[in-house]
Amino acid sequence: MHNAMTTAILFFSRTPAAEARRKTLAPQRNEAVVETLIQHTVSRAEKTGLPVYHCFTPDQAGATFGERLANAMEAVYAQGHEALIVIGNDSPGLTTSDLLLAAQTLRNGQLVLGPARDGGVYLIGMTAAAYRREAFINLAWETPQLQAAFRNYLRTAQVAARFLIPRIDIDSATDLQRFLNCLSPGNSLKKQLERIMLTPYRALIFPPVTPQPTQGVLACPFLRGPPVSFC
Repeated sequence: MHNAMTTAILFFSRTPAAEARRKTLAPQRNEAVVETLIQHTVSRAEKTGLPVYHCFTPDQAGATFGERLANAMEAVYAQGHEALIVIGNDSPGLTTSDLLLAAQTLRNGQLVLGPARDGGVYLIGMTAAAYRREAFINLAWETPQLQAAFRNYLRTAQVAARFLIPRIDIDSATDLQRFLNCLSPGNSLKKQLERIMLTPYRALIFPPVTPQPTQGVLACPFLRGPPVSFC
């Protein structure tokens, strides 16, 4: 059984600049849009009251995505956390309530998966006891087969898991527009994103996400971000 203080959140992501090079979410506005999505997700995580660790691409160690994520998770476990909730930047529909539900589920002894509609996952809730490095690294990362691979992982590890509601991953301009269409006209994130996409490029002044380090030197130098007010 875990107590609340042994559960942490890991925000694992490319930097806004790297993500903007990989995805086209809005013409000439990619980095600002990605920056907004990152700040939105970080704010949802911070509001849980759980410790939040950040690991961006320059500091991720490993040859493959699976290795980089595994190394980052192990570095957090090494800080004394017995359970970990992993999230990224591409599912802005994720809520603080989702994260608190995941934390409660982990305390009850189950793992947690947030299934994305494209076959991937937007959230992983993993205990240190159920973590198996080699099997985890070799999951079908960044493919539509990831959910099926996780189900096999769960069967092999003989652990139960709770699946959260499916959510959309934002991987393209079409995905972003579909997400915006689902939000109410007065939604703060919708208004912020639409303002960015309608503002002339040179008029954009956007503070970068640059969390200050408060941890020691780890395999991935974790950065605990400052509280973000973004609602």
